[in-house]
Amino acid sequence: MNFKLLLTLSACLLGAHVSASPYIPLSDQCDAYPKLALGTDVNLCVGLLVQKSPDIALKMPRTAVETPEGKLLVVDMGGWVGNKGKLWLINYHSKTPTAVVLLSDLNLPHKILKGIDGKYYLGEAHRIIRFELAKDAVARQETVIDALPYHDDYLHPLKNFVFDKNNNLIVSVGSTSDRCKDNASNCTTGMEAGLWQFNYQAESASWSTKYTIVASGLRNSMALAVHSSGTLLQAENSMDFPNADEPYEEINLIELGGFYGWPLCYDRHVAVDETQKTCTAKNYREPWSLMPPHVAPLDALYYQHNKLPSLTNKLLMTWHGYKIVGHRMVAFDVDEQGRPVRTNAATYSSDPLKGGDGFKVQEFKAIGGAGLVAQHREIISRWNEINGFRPKGAPTGMSVMNDGSLLIVDDKNAAILRLSTGAPYQELAQKPEAKVASVTATVTVPEAIRSILLNRCNKCHELLQSTPEQLLNANHWLLKTNGQTRMAQKLFEDKVMPMPPDNSLLAAERAQLKTWLEGLDKSN
Repeated sequence: MNFKLLLTLSACLLGAHVSASPYIPLSDQCDAYPKLALGTDVNLCVGLLVQKSPDIALKMPRTAVETPEGKLLVVDMGGWVGNKGKLWLINYHSKTPTAVVLLSDLNLPHKILKGIDGKYYLGEAHRIIRFELAKDAVARQETVIDALPYHDDYLHPLKNFVFDKNNNLIVSVGSTSDRCKDNASNCTTGMEAGLWQFNYQAESASWSTKYTIVASGLRNSMALAVHSSGTLLQAENSMDFPNADEPYEEINLIELGGFYGWPLCYDRHVAVDETQKTCTAKNYREPWSLMPPHVAPLDALYYQHNKLPSLTNKLLMTWHGYKIVGHRMVAFDVDEQGRPVRTNAATYSSDPLKGGDGFKVQEFKAIGGAGLVAQHREIISRWNEINGFRPKGAPTGMSVMNDGSLLIVDDKNAAILRLSTGAPYQELAQKPEAKVASVTATVTVPEAIRSILLNRCNKCHELLQSTPEQLLNANHWLLKTNGQTRMAQKLFEDKVMPMPPDNSLLAAERAQLKTWLEGLDKSN
């Protein structure tokens, strides 16, 4: 039996990479920039600074900072293939934004920060470099930290980093796998899945080549923040369980020598193997708070400016997750040490399910005892996809701009956004209308392909028991770029972040998918 897949494709997106449609500004503005239809907290709105266009060929931007002259330094990873990254300098103030590439062939770059010395620090998968800007060009580039762990099959190769209160560099080293099936000796010692500290040497304005393992058992530390009190906070991307409601993501307070659970423990004291006692070991540190499952925190910062007074002295965090509780920006109240304020119970909201009405609010119960969960506040919340009106949000990096507004990078939709003061978008009052013409294409899904999709892909890419038709349509896997479907690119070209992440496709499954997709690539 064959199934027909009706794909509604945006006419202006036939050559695009991932999203259903670009951001389409509303008729009004957000603090002098085109306003977007994203639901925000009171007195806040989101404006569009720049997004992918024929003139600015952003592909997968991850983080950005504003220069003193008001231009943007944007780190573009270029996809999950090594040595495809770029550093852009974008002038977004002009009516038609302009951009130049300052560095190219970067190796899976992710993070850019400005140091106390005024220089810019950029992390690649294997090193951290620093440089200065002189007449809109990179000057005096040098390597700060070299030979960080990396190889082609590394599951979490990206390097995040922060400066602590003593200007030491704290660098995240992600796990090589999701469940630590190989290299078991590295998994609980911090040689992988840990935080490394490189001490600052003031006399030479450099960092020691030797490192101290600060913490272990941290699967992927893409959200790190240092409070003025000295508190080092980490938000964890937890294990990829197939169920939508587990495991919870974690907020951890980092202590020297602490073991934070991966790959032996998850949630609070829950052991993967019930026969082992690691989750009660002396050096095990339980999470300070748990967050909803699969929200995928990708950045965190303590906001200290007064431009956005409702956020001053709050902990801000981007949730990148594509499931129904991700794609948000949230804020936590914190105490004098920068720790999220905990309560007995909290709530969170999830996107409308297919055929459902409205956003669902449900209770988030503390696991492990009362008073052990922090309530977040949604700052950007209505970021689910509305076809032809807005794409699903994918917030990654944040930084504070010169005027105190907040710069937010969306990697999957290749856009740079700005959170500022203004009248919030009201979805109920401003009903979206389809603004992009569409065309329809018909694709045949054979029974064998249907079986592979449901058994190997559906558990991560769809929360409901969807059909392959719904699965492929919802994620735009059959959109073509340069004559090749997105699905073929992801399965057969990307060397990092393999799909599915738990167990590789069998040779027979790969062969079947490859034959089918090659047939689609050759068709119109």
